[in-house]
Amino acid sequence: MLLEAEEVQEQEVSIVLILAHFTVFYVFSLMSVCLGFNAGRQGRGRSRGVTSGRDQAGRGRGRGGQFSGRGTLPDLSGLSSVITNILPAKVSDTFSFYQYSVDSKHGNGGPIESRSRRSYLFNIGVWDNLLREMDEREKNDLRRVVKFAGSFFFSARPIPGLEKSSLPVELVPGDATTEGDTMSCVGVSHFSAPTCLSSKNTIDAAQDLSAIHFDSFRCRYCNRSFEGKTALLQHCRDSGHSPVYYDEAIDGPAPPEVFVSFVNSILQKALGERLAKWGREFVDPSTCIPAKGRNGEELGVDVYEAHTCTFGLIRRNEEAGKTRLALTCDLRAKVIRKKSIRDTLYHARDPSSKWARQERERTRRHWVGQVVIYKRDKKCYTVIDLDFDNSARSLKIPGKEISHEEYFQRKGTRLEYPDSVPMIVVLNRREGKIFLPPELVAGKFWELWSVHFSRLC
Repeated sequence: MLLEAEEVQEQEVSIVLILAHFTVFYVFSLMSVCLGFNAGRQGRGRSRGVTSGRDQAGRGRGRGGQFSGRGTLPDLSGLSSVITNILPAKVSDTFSFYQYSVDSKHGNGGPIESRSRRSYLFNIGVWDNLLREMDEREKNDLRRVVKFAGSFFFSARPIPGLEKSSLPVELVPGDATTEGDTMSCVGVSHFSAPTCLSSKNTIDAAQDLSAIHFDSFRCRYCNRSFEGKTALLQHCRDSGHSPVYYDEAIDGPAPPEVFVSFVNSILQKALGERLAKWGREFVDPSTCIPAKGRNGEELGVDVYEAHTCTFGLIRRNEEAGKTRLALTCDLRAKVIRKKSIRDTLYHARDPSSKWARQERERTRRHWVGQVVIYKRDKKCYTVIDLDFDNSARSLKIPGKEISHEEYFQRKGTRLEYPDSVPMIVVLNRREGKIFLPPELVAGKFWELWSVHFSRLC
C-alpha cells in the first residue's frame, strides 16, 4: 500500500485505514430500519431487526439507530484485511418508497431556478405549514427518511395530507414572509423495488394481502423494526400505528435510476447523523491522528479517516443476467494542516503591528482564489477577499446586534485572538459573503487517494 502526502509517512497514516467496518455496521443497521434491507454473510443471511443478519450480530432491534440487540457484536479488533469492499444487500419484498413532485414559482409567475431557494420553501411548506400540528417527536422521526431533491422529494413513508386524492396541495401560499414565492405538491408516485431486484414479479391472487411479511416486521408510520409479529402488534396497539403489509396501492416498480437515487439519499442522511460531511466523504471531527515522522516529531498535520459509501446495481458473472443491490465502501485519509491562516500570517510578524497598504495587497494576491477549510465543520470555501479593517470583535453580524466573537461564543467556540485581522471572506452556496476569523481557517490540505478494503494491510 502506497500513500503519498508530502512529509506524511505511510507507516503513520496506514493505521487510520483499519476502522471502516464500524461505518458499514452502522449503515446497515439504520438502513434496515428505514428501508427494510437484509444483509448477511455475502448477502445470504436473514435479518430480523436492524442487525445485519443472524451470523453478524444476533437478533438485534433498534429505534432510529439505537441498538439493543440480544446477540453479541462480532470481534473485529484484529481485522487487518478484507476480501472485498462490495457488500451485497437484499431488498425486502415489502420495500416501497414515495416520490412527491413539487412546483415552485416566483411571485411574478416564473419558475424558481435556485435549488437553495426551493429547499427553503420546502422546509417552510412541509415542516412549518403542512405538518405544524404533528408532534415534534414524530416530525423529527419523519425528517430522517425525507430527502428534498430539487423538483421533487423522496420519503420512505407516506406524508400525511399529501394523499394522491387530495393533490395538488399548496404548501407555501406566497405571502410577505416568502416575498410572494409559492410551492405546491402536484403529484406522488408510490414505488416498489425495481423488477430486476424483486424476488417476486407478481403476488399470487390467492395470497392474503393483509398478511405481515415474515422478513420485515416494520412499522409503517415510524422508523422502528421488530424481531417478531407479537412485538410489532403490541407497538401498534400502544401507538395507534400500523404494520407494513403487502400494499395494493403500489403504482409499480421504480425505475432503477430512481431507486438508486432514493436509497443513496437516505444513506447520506444516515451517515450524516453520526459523521460530518467533508467534501464527498464523511469524517468524525472529534477523532483524528496527529501525523508524526519516523523519529516521532510532529509533522504539523492531522489525519482523519473519511468514508465514502454508495449503493449501486451490479451483476455477478456466475449469475448472468441477475442484478443485485450492493453497497460499495471506500476509505481514504483526509489530511489537514494544524497551522491556521493566522499562524501563517503572523509567523514572523508582531501581532500588534499595522498592515501597510503594499503588505495588504501582496497578502490578498496570495490568498484570494485559494481553497481553504473551516476547521470547525471541515467545510471548504474559496477565498474572495481579506478584510483588514475588521476583526471578529469589531465586525457585527448582518441583521444582528452581536459581533462575530459573540456569535462564535454562543456556538461553543471561544476565540483566542478576537482582535486579529484580517477576517477571511468566503462565499456560501447562496453567493453570500461569510466572514471567518483567521484562527479558525486552515490553508491547503491534502487528500490521499481512495484505498479499497482489499488493499488494507
